[in-house]
Amino acid sequence: TVLGLVGLPIPDTFRGYDWSPVLRGKEAPPTHRVSLLQAHKGAVLGDNANNKARAGGLLEVALIQGQTKELLDLRPKAPKNPKHKLYNLTQDPREQHSQTHLSTPPSPELKSYKA
Repeated sequence: TVLGLVGLPIPDTFRGYDWSPVLRGKEAPPTHRVSLLQAHKGAVLGDNANNKARAGGLLEVALIQGQTKELLDLRPKAPKNPKHKLYNLTQDPREQHSQTHLSTPPSPELKSYKA
């Protein structure tokens, strides 16, 4: 995205999505795109450090697909709120009202991402 915003070519070896046309208002946001997010305690230095970070400092993982955000809190002593949350970002953009119940299991996609 940064390279696209400054007009530089994007190498084929880069992974990700160039959001610059969306940010410039030239394209609508993609609806088919899946975004995976991680929140860490501390820094993750690279791919080799990823497994160590997952074991020690990974706080939560989330998956955004379309207008849905699914979140899994991985902290051992998570707050009293449910560890698994599901939000409709169109109806609840501030993520105040989870649509999951205490017994709702995470989706297979989110489970595979946290593994």
